[in-house]
Amino acid sequence: MRVDDLTRRFVSGHGRYCANTTFAWWQVVFYTVLLSTLLLILAYRWDVSLCLFTLYVSFWYFCAALFRGAAVVVSLAGRGEKKISPAEMLAIPDSGLPVYTILVPLYKEANIADKIVSRIEMLDYPKEKLDVKLLLEEDDEATISVLELCRLPSYFSRMVIPDCQPKTKPRACNFGLEEARGEYCVIYDAEDRPEPDQLRKAVALFRRLPGNYACVQAKLNYYNPKQNLLTRLFTIEYSTTFDLLLPGLEIMNIPIPLGGTSNHFRTEILRRLGGWDPFNVTEDCELGIRIYSKGYKTCLLDSTTWEEANSRLWNWIRQRSRWVKGFMRTHLAHMRHPLRTLRGLGLWGAFGFYMCVGASSFMMIINVIYWIVGIFYSALIVHGVLNGQSLHGMIRKTAMEGYEGI
Repeated sequence: MRVDDLTRRFVSGHGRYCANTTFAWWQVVFYTVLLSTLLLILAYRWDVSLCLFTLYVSFWYFCAALFRGAAVVVSLAGRGEKKISPAEMLAIPDSGLPVYTILVPLYKEANIADKIVSRIEMLDYPKEKLDVKLLLEEDDEATISVLELCRLPSYFSRMVIPDCQPKTKPRACNFGLEEARGEYCVIYDAEDRPEPDQLRKAVALFRRLPGNYACVQAKLNYYNPKQNLLTRLFTIEYSTTFDLLLPGLEIMNIPIPLGGTSNHFRTEILRRLGGWDPFNVTEDCELGIRIYSKGYKTCLLDSTTWEEANSRLWNWIRQRSRWVKGFMRTHLAHMRHPLRTLRGLGLWGAFGFYMCVGASSFMMIINVIYWIVGIFYSALIVHGVLNGQSLHGMIRKTAMEGYEGI
């Protein structure tokens, strides 16, 4: 695999967090022994094994749900997101605003690439102090051709990323970070519609906060919530996550897994952290954990960026699968050296990391398994009822018939 120098530098300096290796040798041994033990117990007494396994899964599922519920309650009791008043924004004149870098990674988005230009132009920020970098992959000729035909404003620049592996959004962002001129920087996706005053709010908040705040996360939501049932469910999920869960995690001093866009950073601190993991498909989540482990902080900004929710089932499955994969790899990467992770995050931070990342991916996988089991079990009950058996009789028979005890 051909790898560029910037990616090699990240692996060399931050290899312990990097997802270029999924499992350490001891993790392979541990999970192999664990799986083998479970299979042996299952072969010996499958009924008791399934009962104990279900109890174990239910315990951690309940703990993760309780933890998230606690974060929501804490958020409602005292809002974690930071609010910036119009007067506070206007207190900073245009001459006092810093250069702001906007990174826009684009790949195979020729149909919407030109729209990001008009949306960024709508931002209420001095255009001469914007440093917009359109990050294009070398092999994406269609998107490159569309942007070559566009008359880009002078503060826009096209960066063509060398055709190397891995071909990921975080790798492209690292190239943009390398050339960033701004005191602060932010990532926007091609379809994003940030509120016009978001950059001004971020600057005002950064200047209000202590210097150890590395990141300000704007809220994310969808502009097409009523398109179909899937987009409605997506909107509920994003509303509860960014309006309730993440502000609660901030109040509880828990590592915050960042959203995939509208992350505002102090550029110098982000460079010190090494930027994004080019091998991680949920690089935002991993960076949020790394920010916390290095002693920096993240907070939520009361400003929203609007995105387009997936309206097609197969696209939703692909996106959700990528999230599960990324969360799992983030968990495994940071747990390759558990004692180092514990020292970096602290006991409370490590517990929060496990609940937010490890348990979240665990819940998403378990949901699918138990949905399938639940549908199968329900089908058996319906079949029994249609064949003259009583519901009470089937449940009692399933639980007691042929059971000889442990």
